[in-house]
Amino acid sequence: MFCQKCGKEIGSELKSCPHCNHAVAGGNPLAGLKDKTKVASKDALKSLRLLVVNPVGGLAAAFESLDPGRALGVGIAFGVVFVVCVVLGGYMSLPTWIRPNDWSTYSKAIFCAAVSFAGTVAGSALARKLFKGDGGWNADVFTVGASLLPVALYVFIGGVLGFGNYQILLVLGVFAVCLTVMVLHAGCCRILKLSEKAATLAVPLILIVGCGVGKMICAAILQQYFR
Repeated sequence: MFCQKCGKEIGSELKSCPHCNHAVAGGNPLAGLKDKTKVASKDALKSLRLLVVNPVGGLAAAFESLDPGRALGVGIAFGVVFVVCVVLGGYMSLPTWIRPNDWSTYSKAIFCAAVSFAGTVAGSALARKLFKGDGGWNADVFTVGASLLPVALYVFIGGVLGFGNYQILLVLGVFAVCLTVMVLHAGCCRILKLSEKAATLAVPLILIVGCGVGKMICAAILQQYFR
């Protein structure tokens, strides 16, 4: 479990955090999960503030301020934001007469978005192994989560504005794609510790794997939906 105050991982049998002396409730799995969620949310907000001010330069600083477990939690939190924004944005962009109203369709959309995120993480892990980078899954999840935030925000804003504002969406789309590529490249260089030459090849590889996995899963689900 994690300390709610300082966010450090501590033993479930302890009554207080050995790092900051904050009182904790041990022995309850649900309490431990709740603690992890709170810590990940706080860390994600802190990291997000750094990324908003400086998306590229603040990426490594945000990652290095966290231990591996907390970095993984922040990456997962960013992934949840991605899934929620993509599903909501996609739903709002549909004409009212075609919008689904059953939980089965919603769950499939959530699954597609989650698989796209997971596929991109797998692409990052593949690139890290292929080009002999450093770090582990926590680095992959954090890097991908941060880099996909601009796309998530774009899809959500696109759903709010609608296709009638296509000129605005085109401009925002250019910004979203460019930010995603730059943040992903910075993550490859500064977090995964790839050379600039390797990162230049790793970025398209990561995006191709992520898009390819997402496309295959979504195509299979849509095939069943329209049968």
